[in-house]
Amino acid sequence: MNDNGAITGMDAREDGVYITYVPADGADPVSKKLGSNGITYLGDMPYTCTQDYGDCTLLTFCHQKTATQNVTIKNLNGSYNIKQIVPAHIGGTLCFLAIVDVTSLNKGATIDTESSDTKRVFII
Repeated sequence: MNDNGAITGMDAREDGVYITYVPADGADPVSKKLGSNGITYLGDMPYTCTQDYGDCTLLTFCHQKTATQNVTIKNLNGSYNIKQIVPAHIGGTLCFLAIVDVTSLNKGATIDTESSDTKRVFII
């Protein structure tokens, strides 16, 4: 993603799913594998945070039929904003990735989305 939170590319490979972003200073694009350093898999949703993360950005991953994920975070000390929802095809299945900025993700906050049979959340 770039400074505006835009994912400029996503690629499903045999060893996992990669996202590509362009740093704000105009440096070369960087690809990161979901679950690698800098992107940490928190768990399946509904996910209840087991620690404080503070100011952070989440990436939610869902298989579903509509472009609206209806991301909700309950018991949150801060606020959150869904910056972008990106459609993608992974293994022939339509998926959606949502980038969510959170001002203070605290222990006990619960992250969830609606209308999906497969839901995962990452912190980036």
